[in-house]
Amino acid sequence: MFEEWGLLGNALVFLASLIVLDKASDWTITNSVKVADITGVGKTTVGFILVAFSTSLPELCVSIFAAVGGESIGVAIGNVLGSNIVNICLILGVCFLLITLRSSESVKLLPIMAKEEMGTLYFGLFVASVIPLALLYIGYASRFIGAILLAIFVFYIYQLSKVKKLGKKGP
Repeated sequence: MFEEWGLLGNALVFLASLIVLDKASDWTITNSVKVADITGVGKTTVGFILVAFSTSLPELCVSIFAAVGGESIGVAIGNVLGSNIVNICLILGVCFLLITLRSSESVKLLPIMAKEEMGTLYFGLFVASVIPLALLYIGYASRFIGAILLAIFVFYIYQLSKVKKLGKKGP
């Protein structure tokens, strides 16, 4: 699309895109914290629902187009498994490194997170670990499996929406 701009033009487009992405991510985090404060839902829960869902929409589109294509279903599976590995290992790894660089000692996660959010975190990690393994074991896809996965997603979002922060609320 930008071939006629050459390497320097493409580098400038890339740099401008990174600046926009930086500002948009900062805006998303600020407003997600505001949503958590207004609704009384924990910040981890808001991260699960709003931030994770909005960042997964491009992956959803790629997987839908790959699944509709039929012969490129491997792209959809690789997209899901690859994004889970990147989200868990790369993103958490960078975040943990940045947190510990700021404080120069190891940081305990449990005091940072609200106790009522821990149950949803455990369930989410369990589901994220077991479902890909179960799907690999089954070895095929069907409408029934798709309906079960969608039902688990709806149930999980419902459970997350019920979790409220304990303590004082705003006026």
